[in-house]
Amino acid sequence: MGAGGGGGGGAPAPAPAPGAAPVGLPAGAGGAAMLRARPGGAYTTARRGAAGRAPELWGAHAARLARSAALLWAAGELPEPAGGGGSEAAGRAVQRLACEAVARGYEAWRRSGGGAAPCTLTMLLHPGPVAGMQRCPETGLVCEVAVGPCSSAPAAPAAAAVVEGWPGRRLPRAKWSAWALERAPLEKLKAPGECEVLMAPGGLVLEGCVTNFFVITASDGASGAILRTAGADVLPGLIREEVLALAPGLGLAVDLSPPRLDEAEEWQEAFVTSCVRLVQPVSSLRRLLPDGSSVGEVRIRADRGPWTQRISEQLQERLRASVQNESLLLNLAAHETTTSHK
Repeated sequence: MGAGGGGGGGAPAPAPAPGAAPVGLPAGAGGAAMLRARPGGAYTTARRGAAGRAPELWGAHAARLARSAALLWAAGELPEPAGGGGSEAAGRAVQRLACEAVARGYEAWRRSGGGAAPCTLTMLLHPGPVAGMQRCPETGLVCEVAVGPCSSAPAAPAAAAVVEGWPGRRLPRAKWSAWALERAPLEKLKAPGECEVLMAPGGLVLEGCVTNFFVITASDGASGAILRTAGADVLPGLIREEVLALAPGLGLAVDLSPPRLDEAEEWQEAFVTSCVRLVQPVSSLRRLLPDGSSVGEVRIRADRGPWTQRISEQLQERLRASVQNESLLLNLAAHETTTSHK
């Protein structure tokens, strides 16, 4: 991510990685630091690839931000606005706030020297206060953004940890920043080189701290295979939804039930998905209890199997093809934002 520097006397210091910290946070602080430092709220993390100016799946990100805010309003985790958290005015306001945050994030990225390089934007809706920012009258919220670098290269296969008996997250359908604090004990269990920590209450693998988890198993039929991932009690990740939409066209049957650790010998391939990493193959799972004690290991038959490779390639094509539409959507939203302020 950041620029590398060579060793040896007289070598120049490495250039700082581009990015911009939110108000009041240290220079270089990214999205995770913002989520931990601010009051709880709805958030989303989008990626702008090298192919276009709009974040990938921007329309879905804006809709998820509005949906998560509505869920948190309904659960009493955000102060409900005067017009009601489920009102059309509140939903439109969230979309407007998100578009404004993207514009601020891109400007911060440009000033920091990021240029056209890929970047991530984490947008957080919360009640504040934040110096220099006014609450939106329709929602009572502010929308902050943190921007930082990311890689556009496909993620390499990596090991992961799975914690058996961890109960999963609260309000899993909402993208809620409180989870950034609640998952800290899990993240401490991640060993160097591991890409994720997964949760498996009762031996059923639900999801990771910041990813969805999939396995490929053989089909009972003469050909094809089965794509399996938890269908309930998990965050409906945007890349997860894209993968599920791609599966039938690739010849994969879909099973929306959580993969079972006691059936791991049947897993031919495994991978995790997120909006930043897209598709990351998983080579093995280190099985742990919540206290960190080891209870075994799962070896995946193919750490970069053909199904995972095809899914990754098709997904990247789908994202590249969508960038133009996402740019048009962002332009339209920016126009509506401008006219609404007149």
